[in-house]
Amino acid sequence: MRIFRFFNCRVLADMGLKGRLPTDIELLSELQILNLSFNKGLTGQLRALIGKLTKLVHLNLVGCSFFGPIPDAIGSLTKPSYLSLKNNSFSGPIPPSIGNLADLTFIDLSDNKLQGSIPVSNGTTLGLDKLLKARRFHFGNNQLSGPIPPRLFSSTMAMIHLLTSQVVRRIVADPLVVWYLWI
Repeated sequence: MRIFRFFNCRVLADMGLKGRLPTDIELLSELQILNLSFNKGLTGQLRALIGKLTKLVHLNLVGCSFFGPIPDAIGSLTKPSYLSLKNNSFSGPIPPSIGNLADLTFIDLSDNKLQGSIPVSNGTTLGLDKLLKARRFHFGNNQLSGPIPPRLFSSTMAMIHLLTSQVVRRIVADPLVVWYLWI
């Protein structure tokens, strides 16, 4: 694994990969793009070590077979602008620590088994309302409960739409941005 330490891009999408992420993945310290999408044979829990990839800007695990909770350590990533964990079997709550990802412009957690409510900050905990640069929030086809928190929306956000299931309703319009709610 040491030989790959200086590569900054791993695009291994749809390669028929099988197994679990290696425990020494944090050795890829210069990694900026990790795209393992559509490798249905990739399984297991996403380890907290993913949070040690501090230069990662793009994480795409769409269509794999990961399961269990999304580790809270994902909020330790410092540079991501793209996070897609769509179409796996992640379960449990959405980690409020994702609110740390200040440069995130795209987040897709749809088609999993996530439960609970969409986290928003409350002064002592983080929440997704801190993602002011996020333009797209996708949470559809999960087991989320409760209303969509009004505090998720802010006039300073760059959001153009929020996907939570199939029906579209326009929720906010201003001259620069139209927000859509998929319920």
